[in-house]
Amino acid sequence: MLILWLTTVAMLWCAEARAAVPGCESQSVYQPALAPLREPAQPPGDVSVILVHGKNGSPLAALFNTAAAALAQRGYSVIRPLLPWAIKWIGGEWVYRWDGTQCEGLNYLADLVAAERERGMRVVMMGHSMGGMHSLLYASKAGHGLEAIVAIAPGHMLPLSRSVLDMTAGEVSRARAKVAAGLGDEPGVYATYYGQLWPLQTTPNIFLSYHDVTQTPDFNAVLPAVTLPWYLTIGTSDPNYGFYERAGVITKLPAGSPNTYKVTSGDHYTILDQVPDLFDTWFRSWSQVGAAPRNAEPVVVQQLLNQLLLE
Repeated sequence: MLILWLTTVAMLWCAEARAAVPGCESQSVYQPALAPLREPAQPPGDVSVILVHGKNGSPLAALFNTAAAALAQRGYSVIRPLLPWAIKWIGGEWVYRWDGTQCEGLNYLADLVAAERERGMRVVMMGHSMGGMHSLLYASKAGHGLEAIVAIAPGHMLPLSRSVLDMTAGEVSRARAKVAAGLGDEPGVYATYYGQLWPLQTTPNIFLSYHDVTQTPDFNAVLPAVTLPWYLTIGTSDPNYGFYERAGVITKLPAGSPNTYKVTSGDHYTILDQVPDLFDTWFRSWSQVGAAPRNAEPVVVQQLLNQLLLE
């Protein structure tokens, strides 16, 4: 009975949309199987960091555990949500299953931002890889709810990410044909691209929301619309190193202090080890972490539910 009650409360919390992202009003809010993981700030402060994982990533990944703990030790409350593009633990194995559209994921992030602001917190959205792309995308659409964004080695920025566009063109055509035949919600297997093609269990409608340039926003327009403070970083050993200059990503983003493009050491994943220090130094150079507001208590229901689900 306790598990049923906790699950019901958590689902109601997730389903209660506080503010849909502009352009996504007609779509629902993503409802993940796992409520957000939380690391309370040490000492408590008034800034929450929503840490958004990458393509086929997970909030449970070891590098995210380390980064979240390091951010918490620097005074930031950390929230790690499970997004539609995560790898999922299903039937005793890890499965690449995307189970929500891009808009549903953005609406879920909007709910998380609104919930933190209701607790009196200021909010930073920090995303890695495809999560970095979604941080930029969110900021361009609904960034008024954020203090700043941090994009860590962002990828999948269509149509600038030509390799993704070219390698998935056949998959997009196949998914479009399914939609035209009235089978847009039929489960199937479609491939996304990062380094190589990776098969996904998903539906045509979900797949196209991330891969079809007629549906997913054009980053030529997204980047100039990021009007709040931004910090973008990449490691010199990342395969995408140099891409941002070639594709004009940095020049499309608004210039001016405190906006920062930082090239550092590390690859696509080990860069996460450096991010807590890099972010903390940057953020405190133009802002500060104040005392935690009185009502900024963690959501106990979420913590209890996660503990039960992970045992």
